[in-house]
Amino acid sequence: MWRWASLVVVTAVLCVSCEEDDDASDASIDAGSVDVGEPIDTGLMVSIDTGPAGPDTFDPSCHWDCFFDVRCIDGVVWEQIHAPVPCAAWTGMCPRRELGRCTQGCSDRVPTVTFLREANWPLWCEETEASRPGDPCASDADCQPPEGVEPGGRNYLACDAGSSMCVSIDPPVAPTEGCMASFDLLYSPAVGSAYGVVEDDSCASGLCRFSARGAAGDCDRHACALACVDDWDCPRDYRCEDMPDWTGRAVGDGARGSARVCEGGELVCH
Repeated sequence: MWRWASLVVVTAVLCVSCEEDDDASDASIDAGSVDVGEPIDTGLMVSIDTGPAGPDTFDPSCHWDCFFDVRCIDGVVWEQIHAPVPCAAWTGMCPRRELGRCTQGCSDRVPTVTFLREANWPLWCEETEASRPGDPCASDADCQPPEGVEPGGRNYLACDAGSSMCVSIDPPVAPTEGCMASFDLLYSPAVGSAYGVVEDDSCASGLCRFSARGAAGDCDRHACALACVDDWDCPRDYRCEDMPDWTGRAVGDGARGSARVCEGGELVCH
């Protein structure tokens, strides 16, 4: 017997004499798969109604499997918890917790997210919904998530000056050319090796990303870096990260600060 919630995703399944499945990552919201990542404090539990309760007596192995889900109802964003609920304790509802409240009501767009974090629940709200191709814009910033809202995925969009609408663009391409910088001071048998970036005018970004040799005789792996503000400035398999800036420093000195560049791929010897 199956129970379906009000959205298109299955949110609860009745199991009798079946093994429990504790893998919370195998769930989806429309077309977007969701990785819940680190455990989240579930806080005070309330419930999402998925139908009437069953009979008063049950097989001992009988339970309802509640699946992870996020939805906005009447301006409140809820996270449904992935957990088995014994039939004896089933009230017709899966456990959930409140993530936040919208100021302008729920968005009519169901976000496609690749991971859920505490900071991206506003994507379910009208005032902070994710942009899509065809949305009006005045600059590229209008096509990106609002400031302070983690995207939970990445949309490669830009503002087309002719139409003043957001349009899809190709993802950036990571540089593969080597740098002209020297890494001699960034490896020491006594201290170890450094990784990060150094300033390099031979690179379009002015920065070289490197991993100094791990031992005497090894090579220094490096490539020109791609500067970024957030993940949408990077290729799909890269992340925008703060990396140590070693310009003018030696490995024993420590980095002088940090620079935000796309991190990912494999650095190679040149």
